Amino acid sequence: MRVHQNFVELLPVIVTFLLLGGLVLPRIAMWIGFLHASARIVYTVMYVKFGSNSRVLGAIAGSLPLYVLGIATLVKLG
Repeated sequence: MRVHQNFVELLPVIVTFLLLGGLVLPRIAMWIGFLHASARIVYTVMYVKFGSNSRVLGAIAGSLPLYVLGIATLVKLG
């Protein structure tokens, strides 16, 4: 349940960054979307199997590229 709630909490940020990034940097946004989806699977498996302290790898692998895309989009638009 907690994994689902974490995803839902970040969903507006994910969708916003991917939509805006897709307008400016479509291929990069596509690959980051795939990377984020894969990282969510890793996040879920690590959280369920090993507990909340092991989810860091999936969280960083999913969030870091997404925030880089957001910054790159803002720089490209600005």
